[in-house]
Amino acid sequence: MLKYLRARTANIALAGLAAVLQLADGAPDLAIAREAARMGLAPTPLSLWYASNGPVRPGLLLGVATSPLKRIEASCDRLLQIIDRLT
Repeated sequence: MLKYLRARTANIALAGLAAVLQLADGAPDLAIAREAARMGLAPTPLSLWYASNGPVRPGLLLGVATSPLKRIEASCDRLLQIIDRLT
């Protein structure tokens, strides 16, 4: 997944058993995650994790430990299409 996403965006980093995909300031990570869930994907919006009243950095936490290899490219394509459409 990282190899495929890194070819399309520089805003992805490994974080243990997950990858963090940073989104542009103001991107609706909650809406992106809801739309992705309707398509069978399960990203977690990072904005939910902020406890302070300061600025929130939108992004998505993507699980990498259970990603089925044969569908990674199609799933990444779907996710990036949703991001493009909603940002």
